[in-house]
Amino acid sequence: MDKILVVYTETLPENFQTALENKQCAVFEYSDKSYESEISSSDAIIIITSSGDSSLQELALSLAMKTTAGILFICPASLLAKIENTMYKGGVYAISSDTQTVVLEHLIKLLCINQTRLMTITNKYNKLQSRIEETKLINRAKCILIQYLKLTEAQAHRYIEKQAMDTRQSKIDVARNILTTYEA
Repeated sequence: MDKILVVYTETLPENFQTALENKQCAVFEYSDKSYESEISSSDAIIIITSSGDSSLQELALSLAMKTTAGILFICPASLLAKIENTMYKGGVYAISSDTQTVVLEHLIKLLCINQTRLMTITNKYNKLQSRIEETKLINRAKCILIQYLKLTEAQAHRYIEKQAMDTRQSKIDVARNILTTYEA
């Protein structure tokens, strides 16, 4: 189940209470800074304000940059018209506080779905980054072997593979050992 963090000013409107029923929510008043401990484990963060408090707008934009959680900023229609473009460019969904409950429920689902997709993409990205770093390390080790042992690229590649098989280590561990030996 998706974990939703709700931060609000003044009182939590009734239509939002209804939309959040049966969901795993942590609900905090903005002045109660203990909500900060819930940020990293939240799948969606909803910020509700009935005023034009710019610190809440900054909070929403900051969270969009720092977390993978979906951010929904809910404010009066008069404020929405002024901040909507800034929020969208910053990766924050912004809607009017007079949004119907059923629409709000769908938006919350959308936030959670997008967060799940973003986490999948982030995990794939991290795996690819790791593989790129490993390849760079192995290539550095090959260059060391070429430089110090006067091997060809193919011979250096074969040397690393053979060492990995013979010592029952991964190619990355063999490459690290080579770098440690020759760069020390």
